[in-house]
Amino acid sequence: MDKTVLDQQKETIKTAILSKITVSPQYREETLEFIDFSLIYAYEALDNENKEIAVHFFRWLHTTLMYDGFNDTDIKTVFTSVVDALSELYGSEVNTFYDDFDYDNEIKKTPTMRSNVPQERFYTYLEYLLSKDKQGASEHIRQLLDQGVTIPEIYMDVIQPALYEIGWLWQTNKISVADEHLATVISQFIMTTLYPDIFSTEKNDKKVLGAALGSELHEIGIRMVMDMFEYSGYQTQYLGANMPIDAFIAYANDFQPDIIALSITLGMHLNTLKQTIQEIRNHKNLAHVKILVGGQPLSMHDNLYKTIGADGYAKDAKEALEVGERLVNKTT
Repeated sequence: MDKTVLDQQKETIKTAILSKITVSPQYREETLEFIDFSLIYAYEALDNENKEIAVHFFRWLHTTLMYDGFNDTDIKTVFTSVVDALSELYGSEVNTFYDDFDYDNEIKKTPTMRSNVPQERFYTYLEYLLSKDKQGASEHIRQLLDQGVTIPEIYMDVIQPALYEIGWLWQTNKISVADEHLATVISQFIMTTLYPDIFSTEKNDKKVLGAALGSELHEIGIRMVMDMFEYSGYQTQYLGANMPIDAFIAYANDFQPDIIALSITLGMHLNTLKQTIQEIRNHKNLAHVKILVGGQPLSMHDNLYKTIGADGYAKDAKEALEVGERLVNKTT
C-alpha cells in the first residue's frame, strides 16, 4: 500500500473533513492537525493489519477532545470520514478492515493511561513535579536512595508511574502541555544525577546500542532502558532521537553491539521502525544483532514486534533487561 497516495491527497481530504464538522475559528489549526494524525494512524493500522493502532489513537483523541469541549458527534464524524477517504484511495479492503468495528463501544472506553503501581510509591514525587519543584524532587529521590531504595525501583516505581499520571492529567486538560514537558525535563535531570552510580557498575563484554526513532519528543522511556542495561553491566551507547537511518547504521557497524534497542512513542513511526530494522538485517555486519523494540504502539498486539522484524519486545525498562538477557544468551 503506497503511502505517497495518501500524502498527495491529504490536504484535500483534511479540508473536506473539516467542512463536515463544527469548529470555532480559533480551533481550526488544532483540528486540522488532529485530522492529519487521524489519517496517518488509520493508514498505519491498515498497512500493519492491526486495528488496535487506530483504535488506541481514536480512543485517546476522543478523551482529549471531549475534555477540550469538542462535540462527540463531530469526533465520530472525523473517524467515519477518515475511513471513507481511505476507502476511496485504496479500495474496498479498507471498509472490510473496519466493517466489524463498533465505534461507540470501542472508542468510548476509558484509555488505560495510569500506572498500576500503588500511588503511595510515587505520589510525593508527583507532587514535586506538579509544583515545578526540581530541587524538592531531586532531594526526595536522594532520600529514597539513602533509605535503600534501588535505582531500578526509583525508575520503575517512582519516576515512570509519576510520568504516566502526568500524561493523564495533560490529556484530561488538568495541566498544560508546558507543565507536562517540564515534568519530563525535571525527571530527565534527576536521572542524570544518578549516572555516577549507574556508570560505575562492573561491566561485562555485552554491548547495547539504543535510539528513539521518528521525530520523537518523549524519549525518556528508551533512556530508562539504556540506563538499566548500563546499571546491569552492559556497555551502552544511546544516540537519542531523530537519528537518520544511514547515520545510525554506520554507527552500529562501528560499535558492533550485541543488542540494538529501538523505541517509538507514536504509531505513525511504525514504518520508520520497520525500515530501520530492514536496513539492519540487510547489513552483512549487523544481520546477527538482536533487535529489541519498545513503545506504546507495539503493545497493540502480542506479535506486532515479529511482524516488523524484531527479535523481542518489552513494555518497560525492567522487561527490556529481562528480554535482552534472554536474547543474548540465546534462551527462550
